[in-house]
Amino acid sequence: MKATSRFIFVWLGIVGGLSPVFGQSKFSVALRVGYSYGHTDSKLIVPIPDPNTQLSSTEIVTSLHNTGYAVGLLVRYAFSPKWSVNAGITASQTLSAKGYYSENRNEIPFNYTNTHRNEFAYGVPLQINYQSSTRRISPYFSAGVSLGFRAKSYVDFGNGQEVAVKLGKPVTITPGVGIGAIYRLNERCSLIVQPGFSYNLDAHSTYVYYHAYSVGLSAQLLYNF
Repeated sequence: MKATSRFIFVWLGIVGGLSPVFGQSKFSVALRVGYSYGHTDSKLIVPIPDPNTQLSSTEIVTSLHNTGYAVGLLVRYAFSPKWSVNAGITASQTLSAKGYYSENRNEIPFNYTNTHRNEFAYGVPLQINYQSSTRRISPYFSAGVSLGFRAKSYVDFGNGQEVAVKLGKPVTITPGVGIGAIYRLNERCSLIVQPGFSYNLDAHSTYVYYHAYSVGLSAQLLYNF
């Protein structure tokens, strides 16, 4: 948590340092909704003997893909006509997940559909944005990170019984990029649509490999003060 707090303060310091250079600030708020597809592959070898195969260690392989959605409220700060930063909070849910869990090549498939619609995973996105022109419609680029807070997950191995688990670190930092367009509806409101990509760069030193990424599409309705 100390590293996360330090990162947030550094980010705010950059914003505060840039604002006098570019002139008077301009604030806006945005409601964001998005849909995403995620995929994860991992392999872990633990020094626990497997009585079924008589091996001295156990190889655990998982592979899954999931779909989900997110809603969020963002505050944007424009320090020039083309450059801005935003931060906010998002709430997301996994709609479904499918994959397999393998112990020494013994695969156990699982299929999950979310029935816990009152439980969300929360995150804090921090982004810097650039639009190439000030015309009514313009390309719009974003890059930044999302601070994700660990949430409860449920695994169903096909027998109708769900197991609640908490996987991963308490806080993860996931970088991402978005490339889309901004369309000015009127003097106050704009619409931003962006396909996006993010990849988990957190260290997983105990794994042989760990790959996790997501692609998605998001839309923002922006209101300028």
